[in-house]
Amino acid sequence: MNGAKVQIVQFSDYQCPGCKAAHETFARVLPNYEGKGVEFVLKHYPLEGECNPNVPTGNHLAACEAAAAYVMARGNPNQKKLDDWLFANQTTLTREVVARAARDIAGITNFDERYAAALIEVKTDATLGGLVRVGSTPTVYINGRMIAGRMGNDSLGLPPAQYVDALIGIALKKAQ
Repeated sequence: MNGAKVQIVQFSDYQCPGCKAAHETFARVLPNYEGKGVEFVLKHYPLEGECNPNVPTGNHLAACEAAAAYVMARGNPNQKKLDDWLFANQTTLTREVVARAARDIAGITNFDERYAAALIEVKTDATLGGLVRVGSTPTVYINGRMIAGRMGNDSLGLPPAQYVDALIGIALKKAQ
């Protein structure tokens, strides 16, 4: 947890509409907690068999590429812009569109050369998701407690922003 009092872990897919909604919720809520001991960790769980053995028949056919582009952009000042762009354009993503966005937004000129190495991290995240029984995206944990996701036949979406904000506030109080 890198010294954080509260850790939020989201298993996400760039072509998942619910993940886009979760992305927008966290974009509104997390600024309230800057410098207050809250850490957000994005884990990739693409619904595409190429990089996620838990969903061999997944149909989000550019989700692995999008997740790999995000990994390639790590340490780049434009990683967040790329993240936002990928969610904003999720319905038009293809390998070529993702590679072009990675180049134009994050300056990644060697997408194809770096793809296999970046995919290792994406596959690792997806494998972890399988181990913690991620059954849908988004699946979100706050300090190890699932607040959104699916276990068995119970399907949950991310609660509205005000509830997410309240859950983070409660977790911070408990951590003190």
